[in-house]
Amino acid sequence: MRTRRRGCSLAPGLVAARGSARALRRPGHRGAPGREDGVLLVDGRGHARHADWVRRKRNTVELQARSSYAVGLALGAEGSTLQDKMGLPLRDYASHGGSFPLRSRSGLLWGAVTVSGLPQREDHELVAAVLAKWLRELA
Repeated sequence: MRTRRRGCSLAPGLVAARGSARALRRPGHRGAPGREDGVLLVDGRGHARHADWVRRKRNTVELQARSSYAVGLALGAEGSTLQDKMGLPLRDYASHGGSFPLRSRSGLLWGAVTVSGLPQREDHELVAAVLAKWLRELA
């Protein structure tokens, strides 16, 4: 699988089984031009069906400063939801796996990497594997 913008390899072999990938850009973002919000998997006909999931998961990570999967697991253990616990609208936040916070060396949260299109645990595991590979390559 490759992102459109940088061509970095994410998960070889997944594309053939699941479709292709697209990089998302946040409309009207004032930061770096073309900043990618995440990667979503598209079906065999090329229809992106998960762009809103990427947005909602990323919103959760930016608010909670931890992975969307960790947020969902914690809420599930409490028998609660983001809406019940914090009054957050479900149309804007999702506590499903697939989004991880990105931090500077000093710990500052500066973004998130988000994947959507697989079952939530698989989205989470895909992002974890990609980030682990990337960090190994940086070392």
